[in-house]
Amino acid sequence: MANSHCYYGSVAHGEALANRLFGAVGRYHATTPAGIREYSPSREPRFLSFARSTLHIPPFLIRKWGQVYVSPEAVDIDLERLPADLYRIVAVHNFRMEYCNPRLDECLAGIFLARRNGDVWEQAEDPPIECRTIEVLGHVDSVAIRITPQ
Repeated sequence: MANSHCYYGSVAHGEALANRLFGAVGRYHATTPAGIREYSPSREPRFLSFARSTLHIPPFLIRKWGQVYVSPEAVDIDLERLPADLYRIVAVHNFRMEYCNPRLDECLAGIFLARRNGDVWEQAEDPPIECRTIEVLGHVDSVAIRITPQ
């Protein structure tokens, strides 16, 4: 399985929220691919990793609200392409990619890198992202190249 990522185009000039939504560009999966671990913040403190300036998020699944949210392939995000900042790493229900799995209780997960806007974090539910927040996976400082827990 190759690592992949997808940038969903910007809706405005310059740095935009839509440029910080990432997801695995997955092939058709009739079922959840084998070997994907269930994510649990308390059990997975080293879930996220770096290779130089690239944030690596392995395939994962999260069970919540009677649904299974799955990211079937690894997502690698080159932080040098983003403005230097502290980001909140948020797993989201990725409405922007079609997931052809016939299981109605399984949805495609994506990653949104939220920034602070004054005293509050950007929300994935707000336009133009409009994806449902599932879980905060942690924070990444793109200057210090450091991951901190949620």
